[in-house]
Amino acid sequence: MKYAILYAAKSTADKNASIPTQLRQGRELAEADSFSVAGEYKDENKSAFTGDRGDELVKAKAHAEQLVGEGHEVTLIVQHSDRLARGDGVQAAHLVEYALWAIKSGVKIVSKQDAHTFADLLYAVVTGQRNHEDSARKSQATKDGIERRAVERGLAVGGRRRFGYRWADDRSGMLIPVPHEAEVVDLRMYRATLAGVSGLQIARELEADGVKTVKGGRWHAGTISQILRNPLYKGMVRHQGEVYPGKHEPIVDPEIWDAVAALLSSRRKSKGKGRGRPPATGHHLFRKGMLRCICGGAMVTRTDRRTLADGSEAMYEYYECYNHHCDPASCPVTKLRREAVDPKVYAYFERVGVDVEATRAEMETAQTAHVSEVRALRGQADQEAQKAREGLERVKRDYIDGRIDAENWNDIRGDLTGGLEAAEAQVARFDQQLADVEAGGATRDLEAEVVEKLTAIRAAVAGEVQDAEGVDAARAALQRLFEGFTLRHPALGQRVPAELAWSGPDDFVLEPTLREGVIPSPEPLYSAKNNFNVAVVT
Repeated sequence: MKYAILYAAKSTADKNASIPTQLRQGRELAEADSFSVAGEYKDENKSAFTGDRGDELVKAKAHAEQLVGEGHEVTLIVQHSDRLARGDGVQAAHLVEYALWAIKSGVKIVSKQDAHTFADLLYAVVTGQRNHEDSARKSQATKDGIERRAVERGLAVGGRRRFGYRWADDRSGMLIPVPHEAEVVDLRMYRATLAGVSGLQIARELEADGVKTVKGGRWHAGTISQILRNPLYKGMVRHQGEVYPGKHEPIVDPEIWDAVAALLSSRRKSKGKGRGRPPATGHHLFRKGMLRCICGGAMVTRTDRRTLADGSEAMYEYYECYNHHCDPASCPVTKLRREAVDPKVYAYFERVGVDVEATRAEMETAQTAHVSEVRALRGQADQEAQKAREGLERVKRDYIDGRIDAENWNDIRGDLTGGLEAAEAQVARFDQQLADVEAGGATRDLEAEVVEKLTAIRAAVAGEVQDAEGVDAARAALQRLFEGFTLRHPALGQRVPAELAWSGPDDFVLEPTLREGVIPSPEPLYSAKNNFNVAVVT
């Protein structure tokens, strides 16, 4: 007898009746070749690309082998070879595996749409590879299409949630802000970056305060950098290098996001452009080409140790024209003492860029937000402690009711008790932290603190302290405001900021270059714009 086994398959749900069509075509082919149909098998919603087809294909092969064992001629009929396999031989079966099975089992495989495929093994190898590549291409195209349509609708592409957001419960793809995480992103990452705080320092502070990442792990500077560069936080979604307006609520004000992006971009562009040794004290206000000489070359930082007459050592800090350093004949400018340059620029910056009252209000807002953040973290810790208590009580009831024995109770109780104690200790730490933060907010004199911050920056710029945090903050503010400063010989009648002109053996002015788009008006400290107040050089 000549028997035919029919097999049909669909990788997804068969909404368009593909499987009935495949079986009908198989019956027509069997009838044309005078085969009796011994069985029909079908697999629906079973991929041959990400895995082997389903149980029905296994049954079809077993049926064919049984009929061969009984002495019959058997043909396995499919619509196309890719109904059997689309795999790479690792993640899913390769087509050639079925060709080898047919040879070993004495079964003939006939494909209606690519009849030559099973003529010999070489065809099976080539066709199997093509089937796999076609499926990979279609899979990627489908994924890209789904992602593109989602992004065009203003929805973020799926995956693990981003810190600061959670996925909406309705599976719509909408992002919902997580309040306490959103405050961390806004205040302790973006605004802190504008204040000159490094990514490494932000990570250390979050670790110290018990703030966890999405995965519950440690913070790193690289993680902070990824968040700072992600337009998601200003209400945009990104797909394949393009950015689209999102439907989700932004965590960070777009202007603040753009200011941080400009600051990070200026750091990246200037990286590696500076020359010379890094200063030993870290007090130089200008680095990496932000200060230019009259010849156009970079003024690089230098620090020397000098032995005084009394035998003590002193630091001599200065800027040197790199062109002059390489070729003295190329530029007449030799060295400028740092204390002759930096304090002038700072005085100019303080006058035109700092709004003390707005800074005070900004600090007050940050204080309120910090209290809210610690309260939210304390609430999370309390929930974890409550879960631990409930877990211990459940196991205790099971022990009392006889559902677990004494040995298991003793083992589990130790683990659960330890977890509860740790959770309660975390609650106690947050209680103390909350008390400290609230007490600090109740007693602080914000006006005095603003003055203290300004004084710290002045001291750092003047080189009076070994801690360089103040000058880091001033440098970050300057980079947001200015492309740089250029040393010039003053021209008669030239209008320059009064603080940036001085006379002596060499008459120079420092000419500031504003960043594109900067609006001339004072703003809070660390987020200042610029307002020119000029003097005429006579």
